[in-house]
Amino acid sequence: MLRISVAFLFAVFASAVNAEVIINSDGNIEYSGSITEENNNKVFTLYSNAELKPKRLIISSLGGHVDYGMQLGEWLLANQLAVEIGDYCMSSCANYVFLAGTEKILGKYSFIGFHGGLLQRAVLPFKDQQYLKAVTKLTATCDLVLFDRTYKAQLAFPFSGSRLRECALMQATGVDYKILLAGQYEKYRVDILQLDVWSYDLEALAALGVKSIKLKDGEWLPPKALGEQSIFYFNAAEITFLNGQVGVNFEDM
Repeated sequence: MLRISVAFLFAVFASAVNAEVIINSDGNIEYSGSITEENNNKVFTLYSNAELKPKRLIISSLGGHVDYGMQLGEWLLANQLAVEIGDYCMSSCANYVFLAGTEKILGKYSFIGFHGGLLQRAVLPFKDQQYLKAVTKLTATCDLVLFDRTYKAQLAFPFSGSRLRECALMQATGVDYKILLAGQYEKYRVDILQLDVWSYDLEALAALGVKSIKLKDGEWLPPKALGEQSIFYFNAAEITFLNGQVGVNFEDM
């Protein structure tokens, strides 16, 4: 069977190619398109020049380079802005921008899609419970020296200088690092393989430490499929299962 990857999603969300960064009539910053250094600088300039500072970033993006995703997330944390998801927020947008908002505002049909992080294994799926436990502990410690003694040679990005930056950002958001990797665990990989993207329902997000979620329209009804391919959403029971595998409850850390 043909594997439909993230590249397929670029075609589905074709409007993402038209990048735009503006301040709208409500005084909020709207960001559509790829997360790039150029687009980020537009955000920073608009904010710096605004007499009345925007309180919210409204974003629709398939993501972009991890460093620019983290740059935007760090800026959001430093300036204490809320994040509102437009149509979609995927990859580095989901990992680093959505999670960094002081409030995370979801439209009725907003889609948030995850598909990995800088500590993911080179060979997938993984089934090593000790690795999952080590990743969970990193949320609290960011001790990559200890982590690398066992896992560096097994990682997809073993020499990335951005790994500590990613861990520090996750730590600052207070979100369990497993949110970036859960869909690569063996138990769930068959359900996720076709799209190579997964998401979480509201209870699962809460169980992973994602706080201050607001529903703009009073409910959240994200898409259940793209074309004929179902999107896998983790629920709270699956997060409880993953916590049980590592013997660590993130909420108790």
